[in-house]
Amino acid sequence: MATPVFNVILLVMAYLVKPDHLADAVTAPVPVNESLPKACVIGAGSSGIAAAKALYLAGVPFDCFEQGGEIGG
Repeated sequence: MATPVFNVILLVMAYLVKPDHLADAVTAPVPVNESLPKACVIGAGSSGIAAAKALYLAGVPFDCFEQGGEIGG
């Protein structure tokens, strides 16, 4: 059985993200701004991939390094 606080959180979350609030999909390459310093993302887990996506969408050049042979954490 869910707690009352959990139910309130679910109720609030239902109002936070709506389809019309979503950004358009990125369908074309984002140009890199070479005047910016290059960033380094260490790790290709969920946070590393999210950071790489944010950098990509901002046009910041970056390299992402992963110790293992697979991405995703």
